[in-house]
Amino acid sequence: MVITLGTSDVQIKSDLVKESDFEVDGSILRHKLNQLPSINLRKNRDREDSRLLNQCRIDGELMVQGGIDNYLPVLDFPLTLPAINKFINDNPEHRIDKWLFVFTDQEDPNHRHNDTLFVRQILARKIEKLYGASSIDFLDFSVTEKIPDIDHQYVQFGIKCHSFLNIPESEVGQVILLAQGGIDQINQALTLQLTQAFKHKLRLYQKAEDRDPTLLTFPRLFLNDLSKQKILKHLDDYDFGLIDKLLAGENKMAYHLAQYASKRLSLQYDTLKINTDLIIGVSSENMRSVILSFRDAPSTRLNDLYIATKIQFRQRQYSDFLWRLFTIGENIFKIQVDSVVGPTEKYRLSNRQLKNKNGINEGWHNCLNAIDDNLIKQLSTTRNYKGYLIETDNPNRWSYQALYFILVNLNKIEHNQDIVSIYETVGNAIEELASSRNDIAHKLGSISIAEINQTLSDYSKEYSAKSLMANLDQLFNITGFGIFDTIQAEIKKLL
Repeated sequence: MVITLGTSDVQIKSDLVKESDFEVDGSILRHKLNQLPSINLRKNRDREDSRLLNQCRIDGELMVQGGIDNYLPVLDFPLTLPAINKFINDNPEHRIDKWLFVFTDQEDPNHRHNDTLFVRQILARKIEKLYGASSIDFLDFSVTEKIPDIDHQYVQFGIKCHSFLNIPESEVGQVILLAQGGIDQINQALTLQLTQAFKHKLRLYQKAEDRDPTLLTFPRLFLNDLSKQKILKHLDDYDFGLIDKLLAGENKMAYHLAQYASKRLSLQYDTLKINTDLIIGVSSENMRSVILSFRDAPSTRLNDLYIATKIQFRQRQYSDFLWRLFTIGENIFKIQVDSVVGPTEKYRLSNRQLKNKNGINEGWHNCLNAIDDNLIKQLSTTRNYKGYLIETDNPNRWSYQALYFILVNLNKIEHNQDIVSIYETVGNAIEELASSRNDIAHKLGSISIAEINQTLSDYSKEYSAKSLMANLDQLFNITGFGIFDTIQAEIKKLL
């Protein structure tokens, strides 16, 4: 529990004085029987039932010298004890482990007469007697200078309370702040530091005189607004993987939508079911239809991979963008070839066991011959973009690209000339960028958009990364970010 102390935290109650061996003579509190130090008092605004210490530092020290226990019978703590009691009553399962007192102890002689360091000692003694605390449970933070400077106070709380503020959040049940006493700049700076450190585990109680203590919700509202701004920023960047961590435990539907989007963009289709079941069960009809329309097919996977690539480009993560783009460059042709000849994965020469005694990949040849007797011959005389003859024994990115154009000419793939031209442009542009990607791998460096655009411009004048993405949009028939725009809009509605 963190308590900031002010000059009104210790009060002398008239009815308690009447029942004690003390008396108030004018503005002096004195003991009628014992030779205890007399205490100077002042009015508590317009209240007739209580007085305040005239000067907290001077009169508080006199109480400490005379023995705090001797004065406790006439002292009241109307701003602090009711708030403590409310917390204890509202949270019987919790025990207060530590008490942090924030008080003033200035060196400037013009301002130190109302410092609250002795108020701290008086209140701490009351807490010992009421709640069974001991001195080992107490922590102190003294404010010694520049009290009206909130910037200074904020920095000082961060430095001097470093060990307290850096307790792992997982090791903290709750942090209770009673900041109704003391000075506004101190209270505000401390509230900000505690909110930042302990987030939703901070509880702020307020107790004004003649009013019941209340639990304030503004720290939670502030954190929710701050979290929402972060979520909206991540949404604008399509960073669904960062959003789900912020939403965990706060908004179940938005959380599962973010997880669903993140997993699809990472091609983690085997882990989608838990998110899909919940979304279908309780989401809007539009969202349900979008989710139900999903099919885990190669074309869908490639679409998701392409959108993930667009997101990398949007986020200016150009190295990652190139790695994904290269995978797309191989698969946009592979999917078209597979649609005609069937799955080709099994014919890849990952080992030489696929070749017969004559050194021929017989299964792959039979597959191609089944489409057209002349297909292997055409393939063997085709050169790739770099001018090298295509290998006929191994389905790879070069043979997929060459086969696509051969199958178009054989009318096995029905694409109009405009689409075929885009495939050619895209395929060659990606091959140009592939060398840039390899350079990155070799030098362990990064690449800039200027380098990407220069590479593409060398390939074709005035061609750029934006041109390439526009061409890919046409091939994938995608505007914006496809389904992920729908998910983005749905999450925004749920916030």
